[in-house]
Amino acid sequence: MTIRSNLSNGEEPTYGKRLLPHILRDAARAEPSKPVALIFESRDLSKPPRTVTAAELHAAVNTVAWWIREKFGESRDFEALAYIGVSDLRYQVVHIASILCGYKV
Repeated sequence: MTIRSNLSNGEEPTYGKRLLPHILRDAARAEPSKPVALIFESRDLSKPPRTVTAAELHAAVNTVAWWIREKFGESRDFEALAYIGVSDLRYQVVHIASILCGYKV
C-alpha cells in the first residue's frame, strides 16, 4: 500500500516510524475508496472478486480491536494471541487489530 505524503512543508518522511495500524489509518483517511485487497467469494474463479477498500479494511481492524479489548483487555507486556484459521485477509485483520491492543499474533 503506497501512501502519497505531502512533504512540501519541509517535513521528513515518516518511513519506518509508524506501525502498520497507523499506515492503514492514514491510507483510509487519505484515500478511503482505494482498493487494498481482492476477495474471491466463490470457488468459481470466473466470477469477479470483491474489492476491499482501505476504509473497509480499517473498519474491520477497528471492529476486531474492539472485540479483542472487550474479551482480553489491553496487553501491557506484548503478550501473544493465537490465531487458528485460514491465512487470508482475516488473518491480516486480526494481526493489525492485535497490534492496536498491544498483542502479537
